[in-house]
Amino acid sequence: MVQLIFGVNLLLCVLTTLLAQEDLEEFGFWAAKKYECGVSSSPKLIVNGSPARPGQFPWMVQLTVRFPRSPPSICGGSIITSRHILTAAHCVIKGGKKGRVQVRYGSIDRRRGKKVDVKKVKPHPSYKTRPLAYDIAVLTVKKPIKFSFQVRPVCLPETIMEVVTKDAVVSGWGVHKGRATIDNLRYTTLKVQPNGMCKSYKANFNPYTMLCAFKRGTGPCTGDSGGPLATKMNNGRFVQVGIVSMGGANNCGSQPNVYTRVDVLMPWIQEEINSPRFYEEISSDEVVIDLDDAIEPYSFWSDDVVYGPEYDY
Repeated sequence: MVQLIFGVNLLLCVLTTLLAQEDLEEFGFWAAKKYECGVSSSPKLIVNGSPARPGQFPWMVQLTVRFPRSPPSICGGSIITSRHILTAAHCVIKGGKKGRVQVRYGSIDRRRGKKVDVKKVKPHPSYKTRPLAYDIAVLTVKKPIKFSFQVRPVCLPETIMEVVTKDAVVSGWGVHKGRATIDNLRYTTLKVQPNGMCKSYKANFNPYTMLCAFKRGTGPCTGDSGGPLATKMNNGRFVQVGIVSMGGANNCGSQPNVYTRVDVLMPWIQEEINSPRFYEEISSDEVVIDLDDAIEPYSFWSDDVVYGPEYDY
């Protein structure tokens, strides 16, 4: 059995099975012993709107989603096991139909990196679009993702996390300064806000399943949907607290953003990845971050690529 231990209240991103060691290695589980979750290879942190460095966000992936009679759409996602990606449901579902999804990982350049196709798209059973709710999906890839120092899973919450007023990092290949395409991964820091800030912009904001983050002049934009919102713990590891869900497509950085909360949906995520609970906690200082407030799904067209879904709430 493979076990990884990380600091207080983090969900260990490692699956264990009764398979032989060679099977574990084949499926990528054994590698997790060496490549632990939430570890960034880059020592430096956030300067708003900065280009990411190789290995800085090794869990970050780009999704190319294809629907019949539509140009491909682009979204973000995060590696949570060697076989599973976490993203927003609105990225992979259109008109009630599941798209064909390809994952690109292992490089900050979206034109490079390794590719793997998705064999299963599983949105939350309570997902709906009007109003947007439970905007989360787990993707199962056809072949296991091989971990390296530039490819690692992000850590997930084990318990409810209080994140309001704390800093969190969002990353993606979305629109930057009005440009249609961004080839290299960028990231920024936001402040998790009280629920009231998002409620004032979005009447359908649900504090149980959503959280709000904002920092004027910066934030996710077109093409960033589905990407992770993560906070850095005192032990140096990143834990994903949100998924980019809603925001103002035409006014990026001028309004609060809405994210799907990850902590309250962990029982469903665990069920979907069939992960037994072998998590251990150790005493360590916890960064307390409050989950309270808001963004929108985006729509942007350029060169026959749609950057996000066709919603604008």
